[in-house]
Amino acid sequence: MEMLVFDIAGAEYAVDLRDIDEVLNMPALRQEPSAPSFLAGIFNLRGVLVPVVDILERLGKFRPLPPPMTASEDAQSAYPIGTRVLIASHTAEPGQPITRFGVIMDHWVDFRQFEDDSYCHSVLQDSATAPFINGANVGENGLIQHILVRHLLHDEERQILAQLDL
Repeated sequence: MEMLVFDIAGAEYAVDLRDIDEVLNMPALRQEPSAPSFLAGIFNLRGVLVPVVDILERLGKFRPLPPPMTASEDAQSAYPIGTRVLIASHTAEPGQPITRFGVIMDHWVDFRQFEDDSYCHSVLQDSATAPFINGANVGENGLIQHILVRHLLHDEERQILAQLDL
């Protein structure tokens, strides 16, 4: 299985390449004042507004905003250099509209081919609380947890995105 390996807060995670439409440099996000907490912002991708989820929030962590460097400057970006947005599509049910959304990852590491015998089912995550974590591969560089992008959003959150006029 070929996976895109990326870093989130110093830990490596992987996503199956079949679940990815494209990977972009971090765009400028527009914040929506009344947006739910899972939505980091939206951006314009070739004429279509795409909602973006910060996976750090899904993992129960928060991205601290760095302070301004001087009193006359605005706060710096909370996203480190090399941050990427993974673009994915999801359809809840056949015949329903496709929901495109972005997922923020700190930076991509590389593409890796994982052998089936290196896969371990998740023993650390309860699938009810983190349905998007799907086991891990154990290799020479340690543990790399799998993220199922299609399970990153809960049903209610997908409905919210579908109802947004984007």
